[in-house]
Order: sequence, then structure tokens, then C-alpha cells
Amino acid sequence: MPWGNALPNGRKKKNAIWHEEDDLGALCWSGRGGHAHHRGQRGECGGHHAGVEQRGCFRPHGPSHPNCNRWQLERWNLNGSNTITAIYNNAPFHYTETFKQDGSCLTGTLTDTNIPSNLPQSGPISGTIRGNDVTFSFTYPASMTFQGTRTYTGTISRRGGVSGTWSDGGTGHSTGTWSLGSKADRACPRFWWWNPRHECFVRSH
Repeated sequence: MPWGNALPNGRKKKNAIWHEEDDLGALCWSGRGGHAHHRGQRGECGGHHAGVEQRGCFRPHGPSHPNCNRWQLERWNLNGSNTITAIYNNAPFHYTETFKQDGSCLTGTLTDTNIPSNLPQSGPISGTIRGNDVTFSFTYPASMTFQGTRTYTGTISRRGGVSGTWSDGGTGHSTGTWSLGSKADRACPRFWWWNPRHECFVRSH
């Protein structure tokens, strides 16, 4: 709702219309270590502000963003090292992983020491995180046609626990469940009580 030239905190703008979203979130949280980034109050869709290039629109998460968007506001921060426990035929398999999250885009590296030592045991992952939903994929070496590309799909609980199901795209068509050893961090500081969606800017290191 426009308020003309009067702002709620008593400031005034000339020849401008203030909208409720303009004053929300002058700071946004990024990275596992909690580095703050200034978003600014106007011009959030492109341009420059305070020396920081604004390449995209900072908007709440929603169905209008079906694809990965590195400038997307998110609830959770998966940046950093983690472990995956995958269950197949009631047996656990453990992998190490490093996530790099930029907005809703997930990249990183997964290491599976069960891969024969004469083949690469580490490789890239790619996926998305949107709200409480996360998905990412890892492609096994070309000779491992039984596995092919493995896709992990899961959800993040209110306390940050991450778990779900996985499926192989290879000839084996194997499936199972998985979980992360460490919880996801919140994207926003806990004291941001005025942000009802609890969504902030996330950047990898």
C-alpha cells in the first residue's frame, strides 16, 4: 500500500512512493559464518547500491521462481561440509559432501569412497533448495552404469534436519533413503522477528 512521501520511521522521500517491502531487510544474512550484506531499500532489481552490484530481484520465495536463482531469498543455509548417510537394502553407506549455496542454487562436491580406487571418487553435484525442499544430483563415472546419476530429494524440518529419498537413473534403478549428518542453518538471524517469512540472502564463500 503506498504511503506517499511519508515513511513509517518519520523520514521523507521526494517524488517517490514507499511500499511496505522497501524497508524490510536492509541487511541479509549469507554464508555459514553469518556475513551480512546490505540490500538497500530501493532499486533491488538491478543497478548498484553502496558499491554492491544488484544483479537480480530480491523477492520472497514462491511458484513464480521455478528455476534456480542465485539471488533468491531462502529460509535455509546449507553452505559447508556435511555427511550423507544413504540406506540401501537396510545397509548404510556414508559419503562426504561440501555444499555451496547461492540463493536457491546448490553446487558442490560429493565423495564416495565406495567407488573403485582406479576411478574418480569425487565429483560435482548440482541442485536447488526452495523453501523447505532440497534436491541435488551426483553422476557416477561412466563405467558405473548400474548407478548412473543419483538424485537426492528431501525436506528440511523445522529444526533443520534434512532427510528424504534417493533414486538411481542407471540400469539398477535402485532407491533408498538418506539424511544429512549436520542440520541446515537458518538463513536469517533469529532476532529478525519482523521478517515473517524468515527468508534471507544466502551466499557461498
